[in-house]
Amino acid sequence: MITAGITQGRNGGVALIQDDRLVLHSEVRQLDNNPRHAALDDLDLVPRLLGEHDVADVDGWAAVCDDDAAELRIAGRSLPCTGYPRGAALAAAAYCLFGEAAAYDRYRVDALGRIVLTDEPPGDTAWVPPLPEDTCAAIGVAALHAFRDTGLRPLQWRTQLGPELVRHAHVPDGWRVSPCRPEELARLLARTGRPAVVLHGRAKPGFSSLGSRCALIPVVEPLSKPAAAAICVAAEAAAVFEPGTADPYALLDHRVRPQWAQRIPGLEPTVRVQTVSMQEDRTLATLLDEYRKWTGGVPVLGITDAHFDGCGPFPDAASAMRWGVFDVVWADNVLYRRAEGRSDRGSR
Repeated sequence: MITAGITQGRNGGVALIQDDRLVLHSEVRQLDNNPRHAALDDLDLVPRLLGEHDVADVDGWAAVCDDDAAELRIAGRSLPCTGYPRGAALAAAAYCLFGEAAAYDRYRVDALGRIVLTDEPPGDTAWVPPLPEDTCAAIGVAALHAFRDTGLRPLQWRTQLGPELVRHAHVPDGWRVSPCRPEELARLLARTGRPAVVLHGRAKPGFSSLGSRCALIPVVEPLSKPAAAAICVAAEAAAVFEPGTADPYALLDHRVRPQWAQRIPGLEPTVRVQTVSMQEDRTLATLLDEYRKWTGGVPVLGITDAHFDGCGPFPDAASAMRWGVFDVVWADNVLYRRAEGRSDRGSR
């Protein structure tokens, strides 16, 4: 049983739930360097957002809207759809909060994805997404529709469920290309001390897509502008940061421990930290583990967003090269390096 959820607001997106598992969560801003706030005004985009899934595979459609019943016109088909308002009740004492409704002050989600209520809950049971943001409304309405007869139950999910990287055969002028494993990229970062744009796998939800569409920055030397966020081997985080608890979604502030301040002077004293393990992201965990070996035990890199101003994350390596901020772009085991002396900065 596959259920689709759609939100068409200023941050439009689509989510698919198959039985008890989230299998897709794609956002309009993740396509074509679209604006950071991009509505799903054109439903003909839905097949692109669905990726390898087909419209015909979906058994039920739900949307964030005020009408109980609606009809979607997608790929030349008229599809019946059930509408749900924000903060909709699933049953008398079970609530599913999604989008901006999940970001109200009385609801908080900790680094482990657990609901923390600062006030009395609206009922006996509540479901709040770890990323309470507009595009996650698509997940919320899909969950409401999928579980409407059985009541809320656990949903298996992971963050990297957006569009795959777009691949282009053409390499822009002034760039060299070569194969490169994560271990080789780690050695390059350690040897040169220079940052690289890193794009891998499917996009993560939210504007930043940290870890899957980002720039990694060595911080073992002082920087003119210290990094305000970091990525760290999960098992080493408590030794480097306070509190250093598991934080795979980079939700919390962590302080650099005094004994590490001189080893990673390129970081701000207090930063957001995305912790990474082999179970969560094998590519980044492998890179960090190899980087640690080549830097005398430093399991940390600075991390920042990679996108054009006011746009969503890069959909492909070609966009990162046109951006031109960094001389190195790595995309799923392919390394692009700008030729010496070329520093042109392009546009969208």
